[in-house]
Amino acid sequence: MRTLNIYAYLLHVGGDLGGGGGGGGGGRNIDEGGRKCFLGNLDFRTDERYIRRKFSKFGEISDVFLPRDYYTNKPRGFGFVTFEDPKDADYAVEEMDGREFDGRKITVNLAKPREERGGGRRRDDRYRGGRDRYRGDRDRDDDRDRDRSRDRSRDRGDRY
Repeated sequence: MRTLNIYAYLLHVGGDLGGGGGGGGGGRNIDEGGRKCFLGNLDFRTDERYIRRKFSKFGEISDVFLPRDYYTNKPRGFGFVTFEDPKDADYAVEEMDGREFDGRKITVNLAKPREERGGGRRRDDRYRGGRDRYRGDRDRDDDRDRDRSRDRSRDRGDRY
């Protein structure tokens, strides 16, 4: 089961899985011409069939994607609907943005291309003087206390 979910995720982000031929899937996150709508604040029980049924009144839908958490496989509360015609996507945004959908007030926008992710801080940076975001300066304070404790124990060791 996990393999299929990872496979689907890689296809969504345009990853190359090898195997050649066949076409399809790769580049699914690229929106050619404003046809993809972002849906935010979805109920976690909302499924693809329900979204497809409710949004099909605005036009022909080519894809519905509801991302799931990588580790828990639970819905993340947002999704994407791709229409065949950009005019249909605009119409869906006009009609559905701010409306109640499946018990929640949802956000509907034209999807924007995903920004390139920056490198961010590597885990081992804290050993180079960086701060751990959860502990703040406590790391340095703990190190100082530990050094003082070692110094005291060494002093005691000389007496015996």
